[in-house]
Amino acid sequence: MAPAPPAVEKLMDNPDATRACLKWLDGASVEAWRCAGKRVVEVASADAVWRELARRDFYGGGDVPAAAEAPGGAPGAAPTDEVLACATWRAAHGRWSRVAARVDGPRAPSPTEAALDESGEEPFAAASAFDARLWSSVAASWRALKGALAGRGTAEDAAVGDAVVATLRPGASSEDLARVRARSLRYCYAMRDGRAEPEVFDPTSMHDGQDLAFDAALAARDRGAMKTSQHTIFHGLFGGLAAYDYVACGRFKSVAAVAAADDLAVDGAAVFATNYRGDRAFFATDDDRRVYVDGEPAAPEGAGAFAAWFAAYAARVASSCYRVAPIVPDAPRTAGIVLFPDGELPGGAGVAAATTVGVQVRASAVYLPNHPSGFAYSIRLRATEALSYGSCQLKARHWKIADGDEPHRDVRGDGVVGKFPVLRFGGWRDDAQVGDLARGFERAVERGPDRDGEFVYQSFSGPMLRPGGGTFEGALEFHPGSVVEPAGPTFLVAVPRFRLRVPEFIF
Repeated sequence: MAPAPPAVEKLMDNPDATRACLKWLDGASVEAWRCAGKRVVEVASADAVWRELARRDFYGGGDVPAAAEAPGGAPGAAPTDEVLACATWRAAHGRWSRVAARVDGPRAPSPTEAALDESGEEPFAAASAFDARLWSSVAASWRALKGALAGRGTAEDAAVGDAVVATLRPGASSEDLARVRARSLRYCYAMRDGRAEPEVFDPTSMHDGQDLAFDAALAARDRGAMKTSQHTIFHGLFGGLAAYDYVACGRFKSVAAVAAADDLAVDGAAVFATNYRGDRAFFATDDDRRVYVDGEPAAPEGAGAFAAWFAAYAARVASSCYRVAPIVPDAPRTAGIVLFPDGELPGGAGVAAATTVGVQVRASAVYLPNHPSGFAYSIRLRATEALSYGSCQLKARHWKIADGDEPHRDVRGDGVVGKFPVLRFGGWRDDAQVGDLARGFERAVERGPDRDGEFVYQSFSGPMLRPGGGTFEGALEFHPGSVVEPAGPTFLVAVPRFRLRVPEFIF
């Protein structure tokens, strides 16, 4: 090894000065310094130096995470979110560098190759476009989402969750990733090509969209396969809902599918999810500051908007706020992730629940910017063990719908969507209207088949004019036993008030 120049020799005698110099260099240059002599190896190998380099290069100058668990259970120096933990920050910096090169392309010039920032700010703060915090956020969301779907509730729910996960494609290649400008969306698609090192990447970590069997059958114009695979339309990763003839379920689009979607091309943004017909599309802007659907914001504006949107969605699935159930009521083959909330959400926008005389009601709404009514709502009914009559039949409804501070409007009618369900513990009977009720209930309503589970009714609120939305509440009239053979006096079941409001996140 050639002797170090005198100036370097003098610098080596002062470890503090050496560390001060090293923070101006890129990782490759610091590695080169380690060859300058034995006295500098210790300083240039110190975890404090490499932790500072990682903070600067991959964490935007902000805080780096606390130590994670490395292979074998030892304390690690990098988070485990799809970039495996390391024993030292030097090793962690090397792994982040490889991830950054694969996902974000070549790094920006180092400070040794470019002029120093005249502002006097900390050097090299923007030398790498890679953002380890965003990467870890997206990776954690993937882990939460897939884990929740794989372990979902009943055997039937788990089978649907497994079917959704099975549609996920392997991660995108470096070439495909270069097409995706929104940074956190690019991280969502990354990264598993045939060359990725298994010690750096989890091979099941990220995914390049979905492959649905129905889409393949449609592309092949195979009518038989289209019929047998129609249920996979409802296996969209981003969930769905239905009311009357409105049906939507958001599938995660692959990079190639996005590139081929000329009809959805928008300057400055990329579509990443659509329903089957493509008339409900989600976009992420190229600067990664906005996510929108049907021209309206789907997430708060700010850096890493897609990552925030994805994290909020994954959290709702993981908490069972979004449950696995038939998206179209009474149609088991439409089972998928239902977007009507069944848990708490910020601002009171989640589910509202109440039980009256042994009948439980759960109600919630979804904002639909592409629908003239603005909101769809879902009301779920079931008889509990506390129902002393054994069964009861829905006869009439009374809704109170308020638009902002305006007086509420009353909506009254018989049954719901032409149905008069008879509730019993564990299920219900699907009685439906087949004639004019003026002829008498017994002649107008036909006895239907018995079904398990809860009765679900989904409809629209009607136009809401106030920006903040409004409220929905009411009551349902039930007859103990049945309307034709009553077992006692009629009673009212409260439908608790729930919010009709434009939410922070739209899915």
